[in-house]
Amino acid sequence: MKPRADRIQLSREGKVPACPHCERATLSKRQTDDGTRWYCRQCLTHVDEADWRPRRSDGGPNSETLAARLMDADPDDFGGQA
Repeated sequence: MKPRADRIQLSREGKVPACPHCERATLSKRQTDDGTRWYCRQCLTHVDEADWRPRRSDGGPNSETLAARLMDADPDDFGGQA
């Protein structure tokens, strides 16, 4: 599945755009007649400027999930090939 263009995480030296109100990185970039604005999908606010902050996670699965355990598992444990 390809990400929608407005949801692609923009980067400024490894930072992500975050909402200045709720501090979540759930912003979508919007083009309006007045120029570019940001919309926060978490707190549902429109802002003119995003706060740029470092990523809080690497985007991988939570270490407590089955997906994380399977990624860390040895393929020989499952009879598969590496």
